[in-house]
Amino acid sequence: MNVVRCSNTINDMNSILAIIDLGTNTFHLLIVVKRENGIETLYKESMPARIGMGGINNDIISDDAFERALLVL
Repeated sequence: MNVVRCSNTINDMNSILAIIDLGTNTFHLLIVVKRENGIETLYKESMPARIGMGGINNDIISDDAFERALLVL
């Protein structure tokens, strides 16, 4: 899982964080605000990409799977 810290800050104690999980079957995006007293979810999305279909067991990502991944992104 990749964690990307945005340069935008709400104030000294609050910051916006985005987490992107690019899985074999589903891509997930989570955007949160980190506050002094906890975390608040701003946006959450999961979309099927199915990049494993068509050859992932042979260590390849097929052209169709690559296109599906790009469309999801």
